[in-house]
Amino acid sequence: MNRFLFSLGMVATLTLAFVGRLRADEKAHKQVRQSTVWIAASHSSGSGALVDAQRRLVVTAAHVIKGHNRVLVFAPVDNDELVQLPDRPATSKWRESYLNDPARHQREGRATIGRVVAYDAVKDLAILQLDADLQSLVPIKLATALPKERDGLHIVGNPGGRPLFNYSCGITRTVGPIDVRFKEGGECHFEGIRFSSECWFGNSGGPVTNEAGELVGVVSCKRNATGTAVALPEIRRLLESIRADVKQLQPRSPFRP
Repeated sequence: MNRFLFSLGMVATLTLAFVGRLRADEKAHKQVRQSTVWIAASHSSGSGALVDAQRRLVVTAAHVIKGHNRVLVFAPVDNDELVQLPDRPATSKWRESYLNDPARHQREGRATIGRVVAYDAVKDLAILQLDADLQSLVPIKLATALPKERDGLHIVGNPGGRPLFNYSCGITRTVGPIDVRFKEGGECHFEGIRFSSECWFGNSGGPVTNEAGELVGVVSCKRNATGTAVALPEIRRLLESIRADVKQLQPRSPFRP
């Protein structure tokens, strides 16, 4: 009897811990999602995070916007789901809507143009300035310190075949110098974070945050089960390279990337 009661107690404790973790992850997802954008270029797409609300600056990975001076940028949504289309792979409801009618979403404050104002291919970082504010988008808070080994992480991004602004949790593995070689060619060298997490193609450029939801890096790539993020000090350096007097761009029309 005592063993039975003990087993029930253990199950209840583990269940409460699991539910508590789910609630914590849901809270983190909501917090980080409201600072995340979906970036669509002509032949690629990825993610980014608003880091300067006054100047409307978004950080992303350089390889996401490689070869482009301007790209489409879309606001976060909280109710996306997958839909099956005839003779096509499953896609997300909002992804399809955004791409089918970006001009309408611009009028409604959910889409704008992002123009490249800083680019560093070696660090795999780029900064975009948005033509206009986006609905529900708020700046992400920058962390004051990098995570330590085994610290928890939150990752939000826009991988293909999944809903937009997808969430995954992660664990820090190492922090330090990182060298990356891309299959498409090119090498990157930066201070970075290696982490264990589920992230996919399309997460690139998206925010990686600590447990408090503060930005510690942006996703660069993933090899096997290990993700790689460009660490916050590199992001700060690129932001500091932008002239303080960069003008706030005015919305332009017609709506073309």
